[in-house]
Amino acid sequence: MNTQEDVIEINTLEEFTTHCLDRSLEGLEELRRDSIHCGDTLLQNQPKGLTQFASLCEALRDFYVFEGDIRSIFLLDTDLLFDRRGSLKETETRFEELLDSMPALLTATEVPVLAEHLKTTLPGIIDRFQDLLPTLKNYIEDEYINYDK
Repeated sequence: MNTQEDVIEINTLEEFTTHCLDRSLEGLEELRRDSIHCGDTLLQNQPKGLTQFASLCEALRDFYVFEGDIRSIFLLDTDLLFDRRGSLKETETRFEELLDSMPALLTATEVPVLAEHLKTTLPGIIDRFQDLLPTLKNYIEDEYINYDK
């Protein structure tokens, strides 16, 4: 992280939200890399990989709550936020389904399946969030910040 950031003036919840969405793109990229690394580690050294997995789960939960809070605060219908590859709602659903399936994959025989999800499925979902969060930010700017312009 750059500790020498410019000072910005934030006056509203909406401005704070768009600022956080901008910053979340860096965090998502780090989360994507951590997921791939954790999947590799699970295959090479399961105890170490499981420790990394616990930390990864905390970060995934933090993002899930962050994105859900934005959806709730602004009463968003994420089916309406989309690009040519699909909607934010579809990405949220895939993310939730993957998170829900992970505990069942923590058995000794299923860890390789979990590792593969961490190396491929989850990074793909995170990529979609990276694609769609600017659309979410633009929507908030258009509907809440610049609505009278």
